[in-house]
Amino acid sequence: FPSGGTLIGPQASFALVGVGEEAGTETLRRVMTTIRARHGIQAAEIKGRVMDRRPGLVVELLHALREAGLPLFIEVMDKAYFVATNIVTYVLAGPWLPTETPSGRMIANVMADLLTEHVGHAALVAYAGFARCPKPETFELLERTFRQEVGEARGRAASGDLKDALGQIEEVFDEAVGACRAGAPLSHFLPPPDRSLGGKQIAMLPHVSAFTSLCARVNRFAVDSKSVHVVHDEQLHFGGLLHGYAGLLESNAHAMELLELVPPGLADWEFKPGKFTLAFGTSESSSGIQAADILARVLTRRMNAIIDQQAVDDDPALNLLLSASAPIRGVGVNIVSTTARSARFWGGAAAQGPLRL
Repeated sequence: FPSGGTLIGPQASFALVGVGEEAGTETLRRVMTTIRARHGIQAAEIKGRVMDRRPGLVVELLHALREAGLPLFIEVMDKAYFVATNIVTYVLAGPWLPTETPSGRMIANVMADLLTEHVGHAALVAYAGFARCPKPETFELLERTFRQEVGEARGRAASGDLKDALGQIEEVFDEAVGACRAGAPLSHFLPPPDRSLGGKQIAMLPHVSAFTSLCARVNRFAVDSKSVHVVHDEQLHFGGLLHGYAGLLESNAHAMELLELVPPGLADWEFKPGKFTLAFGTSESSSGIQAADILARVLTRRMNAIIDQQAVDDDPALNLLLSASAPIRGVGVNIVSTTARSARFWGGAAAQGPLRL
């Protein structure tokens, strides 16, 4: 399950990809051996620059995976949207916006869309800075920047629903700032931090959200399997952290809470003790990681193009990816972004409708 970037860096999006096979079949090894031979690739690993010179390789890989009946579990995350959802959840939500209710969650999703697509990027950067170093000075910077960016967005908006919605965000933000001044701790406005192997505090790591969601989808797909062995690409800094989250999932400590947020038909948050095991490997030694890495690069590139409004809609890989989707079985691509960007992701492929594996 390789990633397509980190929260801070040149990539505007993040992709986590899993490819499943029945234990002992060696199907993935045969698929990747055939792909490398067909394209004259001698190296044990297919690098990104090799893939760029062979655009047909991705389509061939998707065809081969489909013919072999191997399921794909994919999480594509828009990092700006990920930060925006954290702002909504930990800053804007409260007694004035109860996200525990379906109507509250719907409003929260609309707010996250507005913050991502209409409010200046500086507001998201200010929140990320506050999350990395939570202290009064960074919260004050967040307050000033957020008010300025939302105010400017209201000024750009024509009168109507958008202007009214941005005004509501301003009002809710005022409530949150008032709670802070009334004595609410700064930690109240942030998600619980994680820590790297060296003990460094990490704020809003998108890998964790994608990893837990992907595991729950695999759990949904493998409902009748006695065991599931997950091989993740090697993580020098986050391996222990992911092991911890795997154990937390297996404990079912938050299963009921998560079931309320994600429809049980799409993901199964109730894990049988001992069913899942997690190990780490390298792309050189794992055909599955190689295949997943290729797809992660393609998906990240596509999502980045959508965010930059430079995407084209004639990519044949999109049709194959959409045809691999069967959400009710947990299989396919889960896009974590705004409603509009998620719709644009599929381009013309969406008009054809997905084929169910």
